Amino acid sequence: MKAISSKVMSFSYGAGESRQYGRFPNWRQRLYFCFFAIYINWLKMPNLLEFKTNGRGPQNITDTVADALASMRMRSGILHLFIQHTSASLTIQENADPDVLHDLAAWLDRLAPEDGSYTHVAEGPDDMPAHLKSVLTCTSLSIPFADGKLLLGTWQGIYLLEHRRAPHRRKIVMMLTPEI
Repeated sequence: MKAISSKVMSFSYGAGESRQYGRFPNWRQRLYFCFFAIYINWLKMPNLLEFKTNGRGPQNITDTVADALASMRMRSGILHLFIQHTSASLTIQENADPDVLHDLAAWLDRLAPEDGSYTHVAEGPDDMPAHLKSVLTCTSLSIPFADGKLLLGTWQGIYLLEHRRAPHRRKIVMMLTPEI
């Protein structure tokens, strides 16, 4: 087993006298650090959001994510979203004109058609194309927030992209990194 060394601070008291302490020279600083570390780790604990999809297509989850963020009472930092699936994905896309999402879905269908010659067909003809579409899009997003609100652009929304035909329950891990 390899020993782990800790950082040590030396303090000089003049005339060549010095003492070594851990990372913090007095008990108040150590206590403050312990409470701060517990608080930061509590804030960074993941939340699990669950969505029921209606089958293939985009689902706007911006409001649900924003509500979950507001309930965590953190002022500013980075929001991390991670979908725990390989046949669905996440994206930030325009939320004003639905034609954008329609064109995106059509483009993904052209890149990964269901009638392609795939080896993986055990879960149905739409499964392998769903995996490919997931590779082409994102399984995680990082979004800045300030004053408890997402810093998305005027026309941006967060979407869960369901790539399978049938409805599914999709889980998204939500974690926050506070601004330091």
